[in-house]
Amino acid sequence: MEKNRRLYNGVLNLLKNAPEDIRALNVGELIDKAQKWSDDEQKKEEEECNKVCNEFEDSYIKIVDEDGLFGMPETKYIHINKLIKGSMTTEWERTFNISGIQIRFSEHDYGLRELDIESCRDSMTAKDMQAAERISESDFEEARYQLEIIEGVIKKVR
Repeated sequence: MEKNRRLYNGVLNLLKNAPEDIRALNVGELIDKAQKWSDDEQKKEEEECNKVCNEFEDSYIKIVDEDGLFGMPETKYIHINKLIKGSMTTEWERTFNISGIQIRFSEHDYGLRELDIESCRDSMTAKDMQAAERISESDFEEARYQLEIIEGVIKKVR
């Protein structure tokens, strides 16, 4: 009973402060207007997500992070194979989960790993992807080759 009273009071307060065109609607019209707005917003978000996915699928980017893991600068070379819509950040920015390969170099570490599209760990915002440097497949393969050289040297000294 208390829950319903709070819900009705919340709706009533929203309607009291609504613009006149909203206040003039009957309940059915209000529901229709809200549903149309919701559908339009969902369609707009889907279009924006599809645009980002089309722009970055099967692409290569390079990210230089001056304040990477443990505060050390690192460079990442990423082959983005596929993107799907992910969750939201705490700032309400949409993230995109990524499948592909990441090669990472820092002063004290290096590595290659597969990016898991099912993991939010392997996600980026559209803004972060757009801020990254676009590179060619040959640039990515050169980074992979350099990683193989480093791994070969490490194997020899172990």
